[in-house]
Amino acid sequence: MFEPSYEELSLEEIATVLDNVAYGRLSVEQKNHPYIVPMWFSYQMNDDRSLTFQMKSNLEGRKMKCLHDNEHV
Repeated sequence: MFEPSYEELSLEEIATVLDNVAYGRLSVEQKNHPYIVPMWFSYQMNDDRSLTFQMKSNLEGRKMKCLHDNEHV
């Protein structure tokens, strides 16, 4: 049986991946079902070597309703 192996990426490798993708996917939950939507994003590497993401969206629509309806999302 095939067992996948995983290797942790360094923060620099993660930044390289992020710099070379056109968009990300935001996943939220609606009535116990996933709702996944592609979104453009930007990110910033902070002084403490953490990442902050910014995704822009309208204030209306399905994903915003999902966020509003579930405080854990």
